[in-house]
Amino acid sequence: MTPRTLTRQEMYDLVWSKPMTQLAAEFELSDVGLRKICKAAKVPTPGLGYWAKLANGKKVVKTELPTLYPFQSQFVHIGGGSRSRYGYFDEPEKTDEELAQMELPPPPKFDETIDEVRLKIEALVPLIPIPKSIIEVHDQRLGYEYRMNLADPSIFSKIGAERSIGQIFRDKGVIWTEAYNAPRSRVNGAQEIIRLLAEDRLKIFSTCKHWLRTIPQLPPDSLNPEDVDTDAEDHAWDATRYGVMRARRASEANA
Repeated sequence: MTPRTLTRQEMYDLVWSKPMTQLAAEFELSDVGLRKICKAAKVPTPGLGYWAKLANGKKVVKTELPTLYPFQSQFVHIGGGSRSRYGYFDEPEKTDEELAQMELPPPPKFDETIDEVRLKIEALVPLIPIPKSIIEVHDQRLGYEYRMNLADPSIFSKIGAERSIGQIFRDKGVIWTEAYNAPRSRVNGAQEIIRLLAEDRLKIFSTCKHWLRTIPQLPPDSLNPEDVDTDAEDHAWDATRYGVMRARRASEANA
């Protein structure tokens, strides 16, 4: 078989001009081999029953030739003992002088602008809700429900650093909401916890081990008996205070 080199457009015109079996015989190939060459070169070929439908006057669909990237080959090489079996991927070797004289292919032309394509894709792909935190997704699978992620306001202060602790958490997918910490909020929060416990509206379960371990043992502040000693282990206390004050302020805002 004499080696032949065609452009993708020439190959496309040929495969849509006659049945693959006839064209393959002209190239001294099997129709399967020629179809594989076209597939490697991204040249679409008529589907099963195309020529029979065309002969009977039925409606047929002709697939357009897709545009390749500029760096992809625009040629189809048939025969010549190519190492790639079907001869598409191996370009004939050229000297440096031949390469320097080669003309660059014209830039590809597209029927739609990038904005039009983007709108089409956005219409096809629905919006996907992105969870605030991977940790939340894991815990929700275990049956936990997140309603608020409150943190001490101090984590949002940079204190001479480039990024605050809150920003570092956000970069890793954990998003905190700044807790209410206005003047007297510690005392108000303590009173709110005591009130809710007295009214049996704040439930503490036996699984809250650190709460039960630390809060009953918290001593009062030596300078302010209405508050707890901040030098003691008061993390569970603060977390509870943030939560109840957030709930109270939300209810007051909706009143």
